[in-house]
Amino acid sequence: MYLVAVLIILVEIQATSEEQEKKKNPTCAVFPKNQHVQFGSEVQVTCQSSCSEGQIYWVVNGQVVADRFSKSINSSHTVLSLKNFTYQSAIIQCHSVFNDLVLDGTNIKTYTKPSNVSCLIRLNRTAEGFPKMVCNWEHAMSSSWKITYTVQSTCDSCSDLKIAYCNSGTTSCVFKILPFLARNFSIVVKANSSSWEVKSDMYSFDPFQIWVLAPPELHVTALVSYLLVGWNQSDTIGNIIHCQVRYSQVLDNRTEVQVVNKSLTRKDKRAWVTIEGVESCVVYTVSARCAVDRSPWSEWSLGHTAVSLLNPKTFQFNLWRKVVQQKSSGVREVKVMWTEIPQTCKEEYTYYVDYLLYTLLSATSNNGGSVCSPLSCFISLAPEAHVIRLSILQNELSVANKTVYVPAVGETLPQVSDIQASAHGGIIQVNWQAPRHNVSGYIVDWTDDGKTYFWKRSNHTETKLYDLRDFRLYNITVTPVFGNKTGHGKKAPQVCSRRRVPQAIYISELRPEDTRVYVRWKIEAEDKCSTAVENFTVFCRQVEKVPPVMLYNQSVSFTQRRAVLENLKQSTKYGVIVMAMGHTGNISSTETHFQTQKHDPVLVLVMTICVTLLFFSLSIFGVCCVWYKTFLGKMVPNPGHSSLALWPSQSNQKITSHFSQPLEGETRCVRVYPYEWDGARDCLVPPYLGDDSKPETAGEETEWAVPTPEGSSLSAGEDSEPPTEEVELSADQAGISVQDSREEEDTLLQEYSEVFLLPQSSPYRSQNAVPPQGPQSVKDGRELSGNKHSPMYVSMEMFREGPDRG
Repeated sequence: MYLVAVLIILVEIQATSEEQEKKKNPTCAVFPKNQHVQFGSEVQVTCQSSCSEGQIYWVVNGQVVADRFSKSINSSHTVLSLKNFTYQSAIIQCHSVFNDLVLDGTNIKTYTKPSNVSCLIRLNRTAEGFPKMVCNWEHAMSSSWKITYTVQSTCDSCSDLKIAYCNSGTTSCVFKILPFLARNFSIVVKANSSSWEVKSDMYSFDPFQIWVLAPPELHVTALVSYLLVGWNQSDTIGNIIHCQVRYSQVLDNRTEVQVVNKSLTRKDKRAWVTIEGVESCVVYTVSARCAVDRSPWSEWSLGHTAVSLLNPKTFQFNLWRKVVQQKSSGVREVKVMWTEIPQTCKEEYTYYVDYLLYTLLSATSNNGGSVCSPLSCFISLAPEAHVIRLSILQNELSVANKTVYVPAVGETLPQVSDIQASAHGGIIQVNWQAPRHNVSGYIVDWTDDGKTYFWKRSNHTETKLYDLRDFRLYNITVTPVFGNKTGHGKKAPQVCSRRRVPQAIYISELRPEDTRVYVRWKIEAEDKCSTAVENFTVFCRQVEKVPPVMLYNQSVSFTQRRAVLENLKQSTKYGVIVMAMGHTGNISSTETHFQTQKHDPVLVLVMTICVTLLFFSLSIFGVCCVWYKTFLGKMVPNPGHSSLALWPSQSNQKITSHFSQPLEGETRCVRVYPYEWDGARDCLVPPYLGDDSKPETAGEETEWAVPTPEGSSLSAGEDSEPPTEEVELSADQAGISVQDSREEEDTLLQEYSEVFLLPQSSPYRSQNAVPPQGPQSVKDGRELSGNKHSPMYVSMEMFREGPDRG
């Protein structure tokens, strides 16, 4: 007892001391703490400011709240009222105006009520056709909250209260027991957590508007020109059932979707839908959905795939021909081509080709036809115009028939003009001008190897070619089509689908000088499409530097194959690389080394040429001097330029004595003249050099000295002195008589011939006696110096130009 009393006393003493301590140290606080409120409701928070003097203000998530939302109850308590609170989470703080300190705060979180409640009554085939009701709703909540939901279904107009419940931990719930379906019913969803509880609004439903059928199970059958889709009808509470059949196919990497509608009645247990206009041998994906009148659609059924058969109504079947060779006889080798039946078609087909003369179209084929491969066939045609016919058979039944015209050799037909072809991004664009004739279309065929041809039909004067092989050169032909005939084809310029850089590049020539080098290169391309070079770049570096330093690079146009690198050092080793750059990549040559020269080669060449010219000039000058001294320096008289004259009778003995010594004291000098015949006189006439010349002028000719018996020279040598005396011959000394007979003259001429031993071909002409002339001047003759012998001098013409001198 005493122990209990002591404990009570101690507790009372402690409580009293705490109250006294509070009075001594007043506190500040914001309450209520950590509350949860419904989203959009009103929030009230109280701030106790006993620990601070003066007024306070409120802050919500860092933003100051206006004073009108705050109300002071007394000097130490202030209440904040916030209507339509829409923060999901907010921190509310109480601040002192005096020192701007936070006195206290609280955290408020909001919750929402479930919304957008929807319910559907689904017919589940897996549960033996027993329907179930599924309700779904939306609820914004924090992931940290653990919430349970209770869904309550209530019949609106039932006399007895019929309520059904469904519990779930998610925003969806399936009722195990269906509500009463004959009347409308209401749904309420209640959410519960450890801190709060909230109910949704009430939603009313009509059972006939939320009845959802199960997806149908389809059966698809492919027939010749359509697809037949069927399914079994499900039981339903409605009278009218609407269905949709969806089918799709993949075309050019895109999916094309179409829908067929079908309406049924409740009594129809089996439903059928026909899909018309399907493509030939195309894989279709088919699905369906149904709905009761005014109810939502069911889900789409699982896709069912089916392959259609060849449809002659929609199959774009085209036939074309290409003359690949024409012989000299006019016979043509023709390749017949047609649209390939898709490989997805599993049926077997027979391709039959025959041809007829264009003038005998009503007759049967003239060759019996031939069975060809599924894609093309080769036939030979005569020079005349023909029509080729193709028949496709399936199980001996004709599926398709097509004809194409082949013009005769040399037939005049229209053709397109101004055809152009260009490539971009692997696609070739072809444009042309239409002929003057009205055409129904154009056939464009192309090939890159001359063996495999592709072709298409176009109704315009332009088209694009797709699915081409890269870096291939294509030959394209455009042929107009009009009526049941075709014109002549026109070839477009060859074009590459894509271009690339060449396969290799190499330096073909390096010509270094002292401070620059000439570089030439070549490229190696496998084909014409391997020439796509945007520019060339020449890189140069000095090899001897460690590490090698790139000096500079020089870019040139793609059309050039040479470059000049300047500002190099003399006698230095360099390395050169040429790079070809294009949009498909770059290629480089191997590095080639060279060494610059020590001197400028142009200067060395000029010096060499000058020295060579000087040497040859001196050589030629020396040769000319030697030649002149050897040939022109020695003047030899030409006997063909002299004449013979008759001497006086006294001197005949001296001449005939063959260079006998003349008498002492005798000096004879006789002028010898060329031979001229004067028809008026039977005598020798001295020649004249010109019209006004005198006989004395002949004395300027070079003289010929007759040798003496002692063997003196025929001409005056260096030791001979010029004559200084003039010698005259008297009539007695000359001994010439005008009465000499012709016989005497002939005898004398013969003696002269014997003395001088003249051959028959001597250049001296026969001479006649000349009458004695008067006294001669000193120029008419010269006397030899020496002893008292009397030598005789003969003056002769010494020079004559031409090859006869000697």
